[in-house]
Amino acid sequence: MPDSTQPQQAPPATPSTGHSSTDEAEAFSADQVAEFMNNPHMLLGKRFLHSPPPDEDQEFKGTWEVESYSTRVREGRVNQEFLVLTEDMHGAVLPMGREEVEFMLTYSTYA
Repeated sequence: MPDSTQPQQAPPATPSTGHSSTDEAEAFSADQVAEFMNNPHMLLGKRFLHSPPPDEDQEFKGTWEVESYSTRVREGRVNQEFLVLTEDMHGAVLPMGREEVEFMLTYSTYA
């Protein structure tokens, strides 16, 4: 018969799967953002949810996806252009530079 005077132990913590519930979703880490930017093909076919903090000077919040990207050399510099589809543009595609996409990823999660 078990001893009822011993305190009950809490069950062991469940290991993290690296995925959060939608209520606890966290923005991508700096390493994840760098991985996307160094391998822009990984952006294709994915939908993101952009939620910048209130103190950031950006009006757009919502889902977005990269429709295509191109890499060119202009005046001796590598230039990347991304064509981004945002939910608030009703199907219109916006051209964005590397810095803009990097900013959006910084405050985004998977949609």
